Parts: sequence; C-alpha cells; structure tokens
Amino acid sequence: MLNKNKAIFTFGDFRLDVAEARLTHRDRVIALAPKAFSMLVLLVERAGELVQKDEILGVLWPDSFVEEANLTVHISALRKALATEENVQFIETVPKRGYRFSAPVSTVEPVPVLETLPDSLAIPEQPHRRERRPWSAVAGVLVFAAALAWWGMQKAESKTPPAIAVLPFQSLSPSTDQDHCLAVGMADALINRLATVREFNVRTTGQVRQFDKSGVDAMAAARELKADWVLTGSLQHVDRSLRVTVQLIQGRTGKTIWAEKYDEPFTNVFSVEDEISEKLAQTLAPRLSAGDQHILMRRSTANPEAFRLYAEGRLEMQRLVPGSDARARELFERAIKLDPTYPQPYIGLVDVLMENWFQEPEHRAQYENRIRECMATVRKLDPEWPESYMASGWVAQILERDWPRAEADFKHALAFNPNLAEAHASYGWMLNTLGRLTESERELRRAFELNPVGDLVGLKLAWVIYEQRRFRDALNLARSVGAENSSQLYSSAIGHLVALSLVHLGRREEAARQTDRLAQLSESPPSILAELYALTGRRQLALAMIERSRSKIRGVANPLAVAELALGNKEEALRLLESAADRREGVVLMSGNDIDLEPLWGDTRFKAMLSRMGLPLHRPQATSLPSAK
Repeated sequence: MLNKNKAIFTFGDFRLDVAEARLTHRDRVIALAPKAFSMLVLLVERAGELVQKDEILGVLWPDSFVEEANLTVHISALRKALATEENVQFIETVPKRGYRFSAPVSTVEPVPVLETLPDSLAIPEQPHRRERRPWSAVAGVLVFAAALAWWGMQKAESKTPPAIAVLPFQSLSPSTDQDHCLAVGMADALINRLATVREFNVRTTGQVRQFDKSGVDAMAAARELKADWVLTGSLQHVDRSLRVTVQLIQGRTGKTIWAEKYDEPFTNVFSVEDEISEKLAQTLAPRLSAGDQHILMRRSTANPEAFRLYAEGRLEMQRLVPGSDARARELFERAIKLDPTYPQPYIGLVDVLMENWFQEPEHRAQYENRIRECMATVRKLDPEWPESYMASGWVAQILERDWPRAEADFKHALAFNPNLAEAHASYGWMLNTLGRLTESERELRRAFELNPVGDLVGLKLAWVIYEQRRFRDALNLARSVGAENSSQLYSSAIGHLVALSLVHLGRREEAARQTDRLAQLSESPPSILAELYALTGRRQLALAMIERSRSKIRGVANPLAVAELALGNKEEALRLLESAADRREGVVLMSGNDIDLEPLWGDTRFKAMLSRMGLPLHRPQATSLPSAK
C-alpha cells in the first residue's frame, strides 16, 4: 500500500508531492502557505468525497478555536493557485457542509525494489575484509566521518572550512516508514556528529532535505548546496538482513573518492560503535584535538528503537501536513521514555513545544515547564553539545527575555565549534535585537560565508543592512538571495524587503509593482501587504488588508503598526505593539530597530514597552563595515 506521507498525486497538469511539500503545474512550482498546502493534501487524499468543514478545522487547527472564515480564505487561495486557462474547477463547495475535490486524481506508485539482496548491488566487495560484528554499517559511517576529519586538518589554514553535504540515504526496501526513517536517520546522525567537529562546515539537515528522493545527481546537489564534498548512501532491509552502501564524491568533478558496502544482521544497532570510535581516535590522534577525538567517540544512544523514533519525529516536523507537530511530539516523548539519556529527542521536543507555545497562548505555562525540564536535562546529559546551547539561547530570549544568558549560551556554542553557521546566525540576530548592529552584521556575514545557501541567513543579513539605512546594499543582497535560492519558503519575506528598500530609495512606482507581485503569492501575509500598500500611498487597499489581518494574532503587529503610522493612526500603532509585547511575540522584539517605526522611538509608551522587554532605549548605531556584495 502506498505511504501517503510519501505519495505523489497528479490531477490535470498538476503534481502534488506530499513528502516534498510541493505543488507544481507543468514543472512550475506553485507557492502555497503551509495551511493551504495541508488543506489541499487533505482534499486530494479524499478526492470525490465530501469533507466536512468541522473535520477540516479539526485536522488543520487541532486544540484551537478557529472561525470558519479561515476556511474560505484558504479555499480561495487554493482556487487561485489551481486556476487554469481551461477554467477547470477542482474544488466544489457543498453549501453549509464542506468541500469536495471533484477532479480525477491519479497516484504515482513507488518505484519497485528488490526483495532479495543480490551480490551485484551497487559497490563491489572490498578485498581482505575481516568479518564485521552486527551493525557495523552505522559504525562504518562514523569511520567515514573520521576520514573526513583527517582530510579537514589538511585544510586547516583556509579561512572557511571545506563544505560537506551528507544527503539523505535512500531506502531500497519495500516502502515502509520505518526503513525510510532509518535511512534518513543515519544521514542525520552523521550530520550531527560532523557538525560538532570544528574543522568542518556541514550543510544542515534542513538544507539537504530536498534531496530525499531517488536519482539525485551528486554534482548537481554539490552545486546547489555549494559543497566541496557530497556523501551519498543507500539502505536495503530484507527480513533480518541489512545492506548499506556509502560513497564520498568530490563535488567539483563528480569523482568517487571512497566507497564501501556493509552487509549486517538487523540486530544490536550500536554494539560496535565504541570499538570503531576507539580505532578512529587511535588513527587520528596525531591530527585531531583531544576534544574532537572525544566528540567522535561519543555515543548519543544505544537503543535502536529510540533512535528510530527520534528520526521519525524529525521527519514528521518537516512534512508540514495536518497533525505533524502533534505526531512529532508523541514520537520524541516515546524516544525519551525508551532512553532518558538520549539528548537529541529533548531538543526535538523543545522545537515542537516552542511552536506550540506561539500557537496556543492559553497553554503556555504547561509548555514552559516542559521546555525548561528538557533544557535542564540536556545540559546535564551533554554539557559540550553546541546545539543544546543554541536551543537554550533561543529559549532565554523568548521565554525569559534574559539577554545576558542568551548571549552567553550562543558564545558557548561557538566556543565548542567556531564554524557552526547556525550559531553565528542565531547570535547575530540576537545582537540585532539589542541594537548592536556592527556586531550583528559581523556574525551574520560569517554565517553567510560558512553557509551561503541558506535563504534565511542571507535575508537576515540584508535586514540588518537595511536597518542601517544602506538601502541599495540591502536591495542588492535581497535580490541576490532571491535569485540564488529556489525555495518558496521565504519568497514573500524577500519580496517584502525588496519593496521596502525601493520605498526608501524613492522608487515608489517600482515598490508598488513589487507589492502587486507579492499580492499574487498565496503565502504573502495580509499584514505585509497592508504595510506596503500604505507606504506606497494606496490607502483603500491598505485598509482592506488591515481588516483581513484582524483575525490574525501572531506576527502581524510590526507591519500593521507601520501601516497605521503611514495612515496617520499613531495611537493604533502603539496599541498593536503593546498588545504583541504583552503576548511575548518574537517579532515585536525588533521594534527598537525598525526604522519604519522611527516616529515612535521618542514616545514614552514605546520606551516603556522596550524597557519591559529588557531592550535598550537608545537608537541603534550604523556600522562602517564594507558594503554587502
């Protein structure tokens, strides 16, 4: 039976890829907001059936009260996205009851796989190998991590370490969630290990996720990820046997530098990890520091089922389908119950709970207690894990408004690994919140240098430059980020910054055209459109978007406040910001740096709001760093 989480549906000239969270029309990607995409998946999976409104609300917004008007908004966005020259109506409204996907739907079947393990699979057997103990497949991947570590030392003098991309391993087994999770989880585990070694610059799991599919061209992946080296792998599980193949490929030439195959019983997953790690340390001791030797030998868990549950939880978080957050939370809790000493599920759980914290204000006390429990446990389990310090810094900012502690946490993460792009980016954005723009730009530039393929890092850097009134530089960088990256996730945010920069450069007509293009994207928030319509002098459109935003709560205060200011409503702008600050929204933290809120900077109420959030009252100073390129 087809796994719906990996299904690909076709209807008309459209292709809906659930695993990739992507809708295309004749190979053109159609941008959809996450909720709209989830609604489309629900309707397509039930094609021909009436799906009741209450059912849709319950699936898309579990445990939250949401008005039916939200359904109408998302259905309208879907109809707009599915509009064709032939005027085919894909979604039928059943008055007072619900909706039906009325077009014929086909399902792309999984690619057939072998049911046995032939000797000719992939990589030839290496000569003179002694018999391996169970599950040395996993440990063998760690051998490869150490080989990369040795090679990295040869490049130690370069300013930016070599970039390595570990692509999701492919499951060649008959399609099951467990085998897919195991395959992807092995790659994720390797990414986590390499990311803690300071000699390396590892592309994140989120960045390589797009390559979780068969037939990936390693050289193409290397170009897109700007990686010097690519590691690919596959896994086949039949009965009690496991076969894993791995290849190291040079990104520039496509040449296979190293390849290995492992045939093992499907038992005792990590029984040989300590033995292999010890051998790695003996081999690499002359070149790796004692700290890095310790990292490579460190085990996260010895429980195979806990490892699988954690990997499945991470996949659930990435799927963006109805109920995925709740399912991920359950999986992380089960992994913790099986192995309370396994640190990764605690951080996964914190990620989910923080999202729940934003979405469900009425349950915040409950979430905060569990988040603090998780962070305290992780710190005890692994006091040298950089990711735990990054998570702790984020929690300190949002839950506690404890800026000194947050800064200390980010510095700790960078002390353990100075080449961790995510830590530089998180620290840089926090410095921006505090108005320390010179330091903020320096950290974000370093993050962008280490990882130039991250949409969000480049966008954050462009925002800091914008806040320094270097509008031409901000415009050029935002456009460069938009052109360089194919992800739809931040397209509206990038377009937003482009339009604002054009406004400040006095190019209002161009800004208006950019705003009109944003209005065509279903993912563009009405609050952003309200701000841009107001700044480009289109009052009635701005008022209409403000009205549409009234049902929203999270993330709308700053752009709506700018819109109200532009329309001459200072009191309403202050009310919006104060209300968001009382709800502890993250976006309002940027108010002190938002140059479009400058008319409020001297206001007593505005200063009091910043003081309640522990933010500086002084105006941020511009930096003299070189212009962005």
